[in-house]
Amino acid sequence: MWGENVIVLLVRLLGLFLLLAGMALGLMALQEAWLLYREPERIARFHQAVETGAHLDKALGELLARQLSAAGTSTGLATETEENEDVETVQPKAPGTEMSVSYFAAWILVMLVLLMVGRIAFGAVAAGAELALRDSGSGGRGGKK
Repeated sequence: MWGENVIVLLVRLLGLFLLLAGMALGLMALQEAWLLYREPERIARFHQAVETGAHLDKALGELLARQLSAAGTSTGLATETEENEDVETVQPKAPGTEMSVSYFAAWILVMLVLLMVGRIAFGAVAAGAELALRDSGSGGRGGKK
């Protein structure tokens, strides 16, 4: 009898902890999403990590250059490209205005992570509420003694 009450109390406390942890996690995910909306430059660190790890921009740039050179060869534009090979055109860009594939991939990955964190938070809240509000009767869910 006494041991059963202690177990019921521990299960309810665990449920309350899960409920509060899930709510806190959900609020943190919501806050991060709001901060990304208000300050989109916060994605720059994640963008750098995606580009460093995957080299998307470099790979797509090389693929595009190969396709353009193949298209130029078939249309007779190769001689003009070969003459200007040594000339490198650099266009100045304002900081924070770079648009690249890895930048958009970073946004997609961040949104997926936020969705996953939200789903985990929802699961924790649901499980915690079920444990905290659990009826101790022998009839299962909603059953009474």
